[in-house]
Amino acid sequence: MCVRVVIPERVEILRRGFPLTPEAVGVVFTERWSACTLPSCLPMDYSRKRVFKINKKLEPFRAAENTCGAPCWEFYNIEGKLCGVVCPANRIVYTPSIENFKYIVDNYIVKPRIVVSLGTDVELELSHYSSDLRVRARNTRYNTLTGVVGADGTGGPLEIRVPPALSPKVLRQNLEFILHRLRDYRLTMRCVSQNEPLGGHIHICIRNQFMDDLLPASLVKPLAYLLDYFVGSHFVRHEPYKIRRLYGYGRLYEESEDAVRDVPQAHPGIEYRAPSAFLIHDPLFFEITFEIVRRIVDYIFEHPGTELKFASLDIEQGAELEDYVTMLRMDRNRAAYFLKAFKKPVPTVDVRVLWDVVGPRRKRNLIRRMTIAEKFDIIGRMRPADFRRFLRAVEDIEILKHIPYKSIEIEQSSYWYNASSFRFVTNFEFETNNEMVRIEKRLDRSRPTIILPYYLSNEKLQRVKEELEEFFRNAYNKMCKGGEVNVNA
Repeated sequence: MCVRVVIPERVEILRRGFPLTPEAVGVVFTERWSACTLPSCLPMDYSRKRVFKINKKLEPFRAAENTCGAPCWEFYNIEGKLCGVVCPANRIVYTPSIENFKYIVDNYIVKPRIVVSLGTDVELELSHYSSDLRVRARNTRYNTLTGVVGADGTGGPLEIRVPPALSPKVLRQNLEFILHRLRDYRLTMRCVSQNEPLGGHIHICIRNQFMDDLLPASLVKPLAYLLDYFVGSHFVRHEPYKIRRLYGYGRLYEESEDAVRDVPQAHPGIEYRAPSAFLIHDPLFFEITFEIVRRIVDYIFEHPGTELKFASLDIEQGAELEDYVTMLRMDRNRAAYFLKAFKKPVPTVDVRVLWDVVGPRRKRNLIRRMTIAEKFDIIGRMRPADFRRFLRAVEDIEILKHIPYKSIEIEQSSYWYNASSFRFVTNFEFETNNEMVRIEKRLDRSRPTIILPYYLSNEKLQRVKEELEEFFRNAYNKMCKGGEVNVNA
């Protein structure tokens, strides 16, 4: 199926800073002209009246009344016929054709300045180091729906609402400043999740300096399809974020018009919802993505009346490197950086580490503990404070670095079952004389299990430190060496 995208010719009006809907300001195309009767345009302001003779054959009004009592600016063509009227008090241009409008505005009027602002809201997963110990943002200090940092509408992910900026570089600085404020927050923040459909929504607002909206409904469709082609398609096909589709997110505008949303109560302009939280996995990637968005807006404003044809498969597969270079006039290296990012593994460490807003010591601790936490699969109850205590006790055990992801089960016993001793359920030979450790051999188990005592303290962990290290060594030998090779870590 072929998708035909036409950039409206009336973008000529928008690119000159005038809105398309002249309720109070804008452009009125009419063949008949009568004196301006708006309240702010009064005959007593006649001193503001101007008359211009244009040495060009512009199309005149077919009928024009006597306008000597109005303070509007009048434009006459080479034949002396009225071909345009400008009401400066209300910023309205009356003209019979778009060609007249372009000539009058380009040569006689100070055009309103176009302001394109870009923003974003990004959703992050909060947890106690392990993704199995997720924390709902609604249950934290950031339980607001309106602050710069708050809870997503579902109450689950943390949402960072980055203030809009006029350039991708400043927008990047805005996000970096917010993350710097969060540098000491105790919970970890990931931009990828196996349980939450984390989004990275893009906000686009186009106005002039008088705050008139320059993004009408007729412009949304071509803008959305170009966003799909250059940005959204790569995010949607990104395998680590496929879970978003299960929740009805991560769809292109071609599939669902919900990919573009107008939320005036939250922010002006439109919200493009196809991208995921992968948007902020890297500061440079973040900046380049919004550079692409800005160049798409520029392309639309520079090519009024252009017709683009895409095959559905082309939009789904996304733009290639040459498209960014030729159509958007991007630097080849920056475009290549954007495309190559989707072929690399998604970093699972804290976003504050990725953006380098934490000190060296905290950075090392976050990386080490988050990496070790993902070695364990929390299968039952676990107090977050005790899990953090456990991680601190085992983080310097070297063999843990080599154990595969989620290869050891862990949980915390109930009070009435095992209040003070550790229990190791193994599928390998393991013996100890430590009275605080109970061994249960289960050869039918695919993974070994650690059951922590109900009452856990740093002192207890130190007393079983050697047994834990031996347990991890034997587990590694069983899983990775087939039980044949001993590893002395």
